[in-house]
Amino acid sequence: EEEEEEECCCICLEPLHDEEVMAELGEPLVTSCKHRFHAQCVAELRAAGARQVCPMCRAMLPPSPEKMFDDAVTLYFSVEKHAKRATNNMWRPLNRREKQKIEKVLKFLRACAKQGIGQAHVNLGLMYLEGKGVQMCPEQAFKSFEAAAEHCIPKAQYNLGCLYDTGFGVEQDQKKAVALYKKAAEQGLVEAQFNLACMYEKGFGVDQDQKKAVAMYKEAAMQGNLKSQYNLGLKYQVGEGVEQDNSKAFEWFQTAAKEGLPEAQFSLGIMYEQGTAVGKDGKPLGRPDPERAHRRFLKAAEHGIPQAQLKVGLKYFNGTGSAGKQECEAQAFKWFAKAAAQGLAQAKQLMDVMLV
Repeated sequence: EEEEEEECCCICLEPLHDEEVMAELGEPLVTSCKHRFHAQCVAELRAAGARQVCPMCRAMLPPSPEKMFDDAVTLYFSVEKHAKRATNNMWRPLNRREKQKIEKVLKFLRACAKQGIGQAHVNLGLMYLEGKGVQMCPEQAFKSFEAAAEHCIPKAQYNLGCLYDTGFGVEQDQKKAVALYKKAAEQGLVEAQFNLACMYEKGFGVDQDQKKAVAMYKEAAMQGNLKSQYNLGLKYQVGEGVEQDNSKAFEWFQTAAKEGLPEAQFSLGIMYEQGTAVGKDGKPLGRPDPERAHRRFLKAAEHGIPQAQLKVGLKYFNGTGSAGKQECEAQAFKWFAKAAAQGLAQAKQLMDVMLV
C-alpha cells in the first residue's frame, strides 16, 4: 500500500504536523481559501511585504497575530467599560451584543496564543480567573497561565505562583509558588517581589529568613509598592531582619501614608502617641504628641481601620475631644460601633458599658 502523503506547508513545503517542525515554525495556519501554512512562514511573508494576500491564490491573508491581539484587547475593554459595576468591580450580566463581542475576543486570543503570542495566554487566564465575560474557571486559568509562563512572561509567572500559593485551580504547592515568584521578581515585577518577601517572612514554601524578606520588601518599596513600604516600616520599628531604627520606620510609614495607605496612617499615629515619631529635622521628638496622633488615627479610621476607629472612639469616650459631653458620647459610640462591626471585641465591650 502506498503511504498517505503528508500534508505540507504551501510555502516551505515542510510537514505541517511534524512536532519538530511545529516547534520551530509554529502551528498550522488555515487561510479563508483553505490553504495551510506554518505561522512563522506567514510571518516571514508579511515581513517581506506580502501582507495582504495568499501566495497560492491571492486570497486575503488572515490578520497578523499582533493585529488580532490588539483587536481583542480593544473589544474586551469596550465591553468592560459598560459592564463593570462601579461598586465592586464585578461585571453585570452581558447583553446579546456584548456576548458576541466576548466570543470574538476569545476567538482572537486563542488564535494569537496558537501563533506564539504569550500575552494572549495571560489575558485568557485573567478572564477565566476573574470570571469576566466567561464563566469563572480556575483550572482553565491555570492552563493559560502555565502556557504563558513558558514564554517567561513575569505576569504569568506571578499569577501561576498565586494559584499554587493558594491552591486555587491546582493542588497547593507553595514551593512551586516561591520558585515562580522568584522568576517574576528577578524580572522586576513588583507584585512578585512583595509576595516573595511575604513567603520569606512567614516561611511558606521556603526557609524563614527575615533578612531576605527585608531585602525583597526594599526592592518592591523602591518601586512604590505601598504595602512593601508599610511592612518595611514595621521591620525597622521592631528590628526584625534589620537593625531597629525608629527614624527609618517613621520615614517608610510616612512615604506609604502620603500615597493613602490607611494602615501607615495608623502606625504614624501610634508613633506620635508613644513619642517615637520623628520631627522635620529628622530627630526623634522624644515626647508624645496626642493631637498629631489623633489626626493620624482619624484619617485611618475614616478609611475603615478598626483599631484606629477604637482610638478615635476612646478619645471622645475619655472626654478629651473639643466637643461637649453629649457630642463626645455620640461620637464615641459611633466609632466604637464601626470598630465593633468589624469584629473588634474591645469596642463591643465599650459600647455595652455606654449602654448601661
